[in-house]
Amino acid sequence: MIKMKIADFSFEEKGRKSFCAGNAANFSYISLERRFEDVVKKHGTRVALKDGVSSLTFKELDNISHKIASFIRSLGLSKGSCVAVFCKRNNLFVATALGIMRSGFIYLPFDPVLPLERIGEMSKDSGVELMFTESSLVREAQYLQYMCPHLRHIVCLDVENFEDAIEGPGNLMNLELWEYVTAEVPDGSWKSLFDRKHFSADVLNAMAKNVITKTKDLLGKEARLLDIGSGSGAVARELLRHCRYYTAIDLSRRELERIQSLKSTYLEVDIETHQFEAIDIDLLPKGTYDLVVMNSVVENFPGFNYLKKVLDRCLGVIHEKGGIFIGCVWDLDKREELLSQLKEYGDRHGDWSGFLYIEQAEELFVPRDFFLEWAEERDEDLEIRFSKPIIPSMELSEFRYDVLIRRKKGASLPGMSKKRYVYGRSVLNRQQMVPVYEANSGDGAYVIYTSGSTGRPKGVVIEHGSLMNLDSSLFKMIYEPEWGDTPVNISVIASFCFDASIQQLIPCLAHGHTLHIVSDEIRRDPAALHNFFEENLINLTDITPSLFSILVDYWEEHDLSTSVSVFIIGGEPLSKRLVERFFAISGHSGCRLFNAYGPTECTVDSTLYALDPSDKITHETVPIGMPIQNVMVSVRDSRGRIVPEEIPGELWIAGRGVARGYLGDKEHSSDLFVEEDGIRWYRTGDFVRMLSDGNLLYIN
Repeated sequence: MIKMKIADFSFEEKGRKSFCAGNAANFSYISLERRFEDVVKKHGTRVALKDGVSSLTFKELDNISHKIASFIRSLGLSKGSCVAVFCKRNNLFVATALGIMRSGFIYLPFDPVLPLERIGEMSKDSGVELMFTESSLVREAQYLQYMCPHLRHIVCLDVENFEDAIEGPGNLMNLELWEYVTAEVPDGSWKSLFDRKHFSADVLNAMAKNVITKTKDLLGKEARLLDIGSGSGAVARELLRHCRYYTAIDLSRRELERIQSLKSTYLEVDIETHQFEAIDIDLLPKGTYDLVVMNSVVENFPGFNYLKKVLDRCLGVIHEKGGIFIGCVWDLDKREELLSQLKEYGDRHGDWSGFLYIEQAEELFVPRDFFLEWAEERDEDLEIRFSKPIIPSMELSEFRYDVLIRRKKGASLPGMSKKRYVYGRSVLNRQQMVPVYEANSGDGAYVIYTSGSTGRPKGVVIEHGSLMNLDSSLFKMIYEPEWGDTPVNISVIASFCFDASIQQLIPCLAHGHTLHIVSDEIRRDPAALHNFFEENLINLTDITPSLFSILVDYWEEHDLSTSVSVFIIGGEPLSKRLVERFFAISGHSGCRLFNAYGPTECTVDSTLYALDPSDKITHETVPIGMPIQNVMVSVRDSRGRIVPEEIPGELWIAGRGVARGYLGDKEHSSDLFVEEDGIRWYRTGDFVRMLSDGNLLYIN
């Protein structure tokens, strides 16, 4: 966007009112809860949600969201705090969002496509104490729980028990990858993250001696040893010198063949090899090993539940006095420090590959608390010892740690930094149902994070009164004139972490329409999106001008039209040419377009401009229209004075849509949310002109 300097103008104060526009309407606040209860009562068997895999009726949605609301209220969370939803685009996401709002807490959406670091920033900033997620995201959810001091509770909605959500093998457990990495030499994967050079033989030998030093009382001439992720390098060869029976587990066939070739060197050692995953060690004899070693292996595991299951099975294969050694574990508590040093190295040398590799979160970083929590959950007394690796490498000793686990009667565990709780959906089924909370107008409804111009996420708090004013406006301006009380099919394309999704969700919940959730795959493909509209008989959808342009291209190229009758378009300037092309397509004569404008800080939509084929557009971009009900707009100069019509200025917005402010950021809120003559305004930073007909024109 090109920023324009706003001029100063001198004009009579009596002309001030002429350049403020407002749309006052009788608005009697009716809560979302009351609206939804009425829909369930009248249309309980009607389909409320469809995500391409399953559907929920309003009665089913009521039941699920009520259970979620009851569970939230049972936890004793801080009053008025945020509860996060971290799921993919499906029915569970919407059902949980509704449950949060019915509980009296504030709905906070997280989109899994966002970088984990950004979600972590938002989690810390919001002080979120409870998060709902699904099995495909449990690794990321647990990372967030360990990273964020307030996040104590996680519920996985699609498995009965949280620990059932075992992460599937990730990229770092790919057989082809390990065949490639180990093709040339043993220890071929041991490279520095900084200069990408192989670690020296001295460093690798020191790593091997570190393992022996810390497990020496479990080794010996008759020792039985299980080496998971064995490789065939320095550690494996040193271990072979300290045992009688050696079992190697590895994904690489080449590494296991190299281990087998060592039989001629270690004649007194009975060597056995198996090519399978760590989680499959329960196929081995129970209670037979003196020691299980996993040295620099868990970083390749797909998640924390997988690691828990492996540890459980390690306990099963060792005897009563045996032990488990986990070496060179990446320390989650030092991950940020590592990233900082890798970035500094990149800035100095122009090589950020190590930084980018770690930032992608492929390798598993594990906090010490993880092992303590796992041990605490076991039915037997376990001793956990942490130590620093004795290796002459800053990278391998400062950012990693070793763990030795043994059975010991009466052993006490070190204190944990905080108590964490994880649940499956069974906790909802066990939950005693309590009355849902009917929100007051001034209660927080949802928080949407927007980076704005600073780049730092800022959480915008929207209250229930603003939310229901938006609902009432959309009903009066779009739904009632188009369809009256007839139920329609609505599709939601916007990400759930964008406020545009709210304008699609609320009409479904408050008026009994069916919401169709467009998957990430479909919304990226114009042919698939067109077919989705037609197959689901979509009546109304949200869309950005960029995506709308791609669809218009597709319809023109394939001589097609859409049966969607209403598009709510927003997020970017809408060009006159694009609208003309859309209406020129045969079959679109009955369609209507609504060009919507509104910052997140003003509850999605502040102004609307309706278009049908007969409208003549006189500007290159479509006007953003006039205010919706109970919203007032004003165009100001650089000194905050109202300017005459047709003169560019900054858009200020007041009325029922203006947010409470930024979450926990009073200073920034006071800069942009200002009070004048008893009216609270939001300064958008966007430039517009008020046209002679009262419509606003956005200026690029």
